[in-house]
Amino acid sequence: MLRRIVKKENVKELIKQVDAFPKVDDSYVTTNSFGGLVTLLCWTGIALLLYSEVSDYLSPQMKYRYTVDKDADKSLDINIDITVAMKCNLIGADVLDIWGQDLGGTDS
Repeated sequence: MLRRIVKKENVKELIKQVDAFPKVDDSYVTTNSFGGLVTLLCWTGIALLLYSEVSDYLSPQMKYRYTVDKDADKSLDINIDITVAMKCNLIGADVLDIWGQDLGGTDS
């Protein structure tokens, strides 16, 4: 296995060789106060969004809403398709609601 011994001076050169987006030469760059202002506004916006998301994550507010079911006497149709290896006259089903009332589980 080949190992490459890299000295600290050569690390910068190695990174520059691997860098896919090399830096633009300083002679092509001009700085002004408007660019600094835009940078500060962007960092301020990022900081506010980060603070907002972290505070919402750490202190969630749960809202519970309950309503009374006024249609408790209505029936609910449930269709179940199953295959059983028995004769039909031996199969039965008892269907009860939450109050124990028979709902007439089998239809012919």
